[in-house]
Amino acid sequence: MKAATTRASPSRTQIEICLPAALCKRMVQHLACVVMQGMNKEQLIADVRKALYASKICSYAQGMNIIKAKSAEKGWDIDLGALARIWKVQ
Repeated sequence: MKAATTRASPSRTQIEICLPAALCKRMVQHLACVVMQGMNKEQLIADVRKALYASKICSYAQGMNIIKAKSAEKGWDIDLGALARIWKVQ
């Protein structure tokens, strides 16, 4: 009989980084379904713009989480508020 192997559960940082990526993947899948259903061009363009904006937010969130984790690990004491102001979405 084989011994059961257990997989280590992901850290909170790993989960926070994966969630925005999963959300972006889901939006792309939704848009692909919409295109296949024959949505009108104007609505498709509006949806793509919203999806691109959402993906930009996902990228900022992922970057912020990575920097936050490394800052804590290395003791850099990075001011995340200042970082958010630098990265402000226009």
